Formats: sequence, structure tokens, C-alpha cells
Amino acid sequence: MKKAVAYCRFSSDNQRTESIDAQVRAIEEYCKKEGYILIKIYKDEAISGTSIDDREEFLEMIEDSKNKEFNLTGKKSPTSIGGAMNCPIVF
Repeated sequence: MKKAVAYCRFSSDNQRTESIDAQVRAIEEYCKKEGYILIKIYKDEAISGTSIDDREEFLEMIEDSKNKEFNLTGKKSPTSIGGAMNCPIVF
């Protein structure tokens, strides 16, 4: 069975948690369509994408990927991973 995780983030206190909810829904729909089981959702709320230092959930996801706990990282857009760095990542 193909296992996937989602990484969702919004960058400022001016944005709302509904932003993450929309990201999760889009990723869930993709996983269902492509036959993946979504096993975990990592969320960093109101944290800039310009650095990973304060993004605890992102760093946990990287560690989990090293342990091969999943096959795919889902994200709604590349900026949800990298912010200004604009770096899409798929494991």
C-alpha cells in the first residue's frame, strides 16, 4: 500500500487556519484519486517559509522520511514547503 503524508503551512498571523484546512482537503482528494493512504498531516501555522529552523513539523517530516515511513509528501503548492524558496519536495 502506498503511504503519503501531507505538509501544510501558512506564513503569518494574518492568515487563518482555514488555509490549512483547504490544503488538507486538496491533498486528501489527490491521495484518494491516486490510491495513497494519508497516514499523517504535518502542520506549521503562522511560520515563515524562508527558514526551516522554527518549523518543528517540517523537521519531524524530514526525520520520518529518513526512516522511510511514507512514499509521498503531498502539498497543495510548492510555496507550502519552501515559501520564498519555492522548492517542491517529493519523497
